[in-house]
Amino acid sequence: MLSTVFALPSLHTPPTVVSHAALHPPEPTSSSSSSPRSLVRPPDERLTALAAAHRDLLAILGTDEAAIRARVAERRHTSSAARHTRSGRSLSARFFSKTVPNHLPIRAHSVVPDSALFVASDRMSRQLRGLPPAVIERLCRRGAALHLIGSRQVTTDLPEHRHLRGVRGAVPGEVAEDEEARRLAESVGRDRAALSPELERRRRRLLPSSQMTLDERSRGMGGLQASCGEENLLAPEADPRYRGRCVLSHELSHTVMDHGLPAAARAAITACWEGAWRKGLWRRPDGSCAYAASAPEEYFAELSMWYWGSHGEFVDDANRLPTPGPWGLARYDPDGFALVGALWSGRHASLAPGAASNETACKLRAVRLARPASDPQGAQPVEMEVDNSRGETDLYLAWINGSGAAHSYGVV
Repeated sequence: MLSTVFALPSLHTPPTVVSHAALHPPEPTSSSSSSPRSLVRPPDERLTALAAAHRDLLAILGTDEAAIRARVAERRHTSSAARHTRSGRSLSARFFSKTVPNHLPIRAHSVVPDSALFVASDRMSRQLRGLPPAVIERLCRRGAALHLIGSRQVTTDLPEHRHLRGVRGAVPGEVAEDEEARRLAESVGRDRAALSPELERRRRRLLPSSQMTLDERSRGMGGLQASCGEENLLAPEADPRYRGRCVLSHELSHTVMDHGLPAAARAAITACWEGAWRKGLWRRPDGSCAYAASAPEEYFAELSMWYWGSHGEFVDDANRLPTPGPWGLARYDPDGFALVGALWSGRHASLAPGAASNETACKLRAVRLARPASDPQGAQPVEMEVDNSRGETDLYLAWINGSGAAHSYGVV
């Protein structure tokens, strides 16, 4: 927070009123015979004393004029960012003309048929109905939603992805996948049969996936606003890009994991993914990895596709293994099947009502009582969420140490 400080010349000198004439002396008339040198007046002693007192007060406060100017410039910058955010929200309101209320709002442009929204609503209801209310409340509080992409639209038509239109290399995480494809292609030489079908498709691309634009590589994204294509909802078996896969369940799983599940649940997913890697699961005979092995987030999203009756990227494309559906997942990766089943049904220990990390909101009283009674000298970490989604003003966050000094966290 910025405040204005009025400084007086001295505590022992009575305040002096400086007149406008003293600050702005009149210009000399043309009839004046004074030389230019005589127009240079000596500095007013009262103004000099006032400036000195101002500098002394800033020194006592531990700042200076340069720091104040920097903070004012920062506020102007963040205020501009807030205005940009508000304009983005207004663009979103103009773009989405159809909304279906559900656990999370489902939005679409007018070109998307109503049938696609009804199918999306049915699948969301089935996927999220077992989650505890605390997870759904956390998602709603943070602004989670599902956005549909029309069959004649592209991903960057959505307002949240419009800034990525035409940008190449916006997904640096796929550089490793392209490097793996290149390395395996070199190791097998001209023997194309040794390459898995997925790696062969990746090799034949005109551009590596890490250098594709978002519209060239994807018809759905995760994040706080998940998205999927109309064609995948209405005719998944005829979808030329994701034939037989449910993109909604994959991307919605990313939203739930990243923005809804508590930290203990995310740690359990990571541990299960590491265990599957040590067992050699989700790896092909040629040494390449299925998408489920690439990261804990993709592990949860891919396994969720199997759990909800679809499938992700096969380990064996020719034999379609693991078999699509929950039974195929249970036979191939029983630990992963048990974990995703416990999470989606709300039976996992991290989702229990008494779990500290599963509280719906962080209240000041909860922060004060965070220190356990069994360890009065210890400290228990507390997760606090600050929501400034309206963006009407800037929130300056800082913590105060034992000496009373403020340490800035940043601006929300």
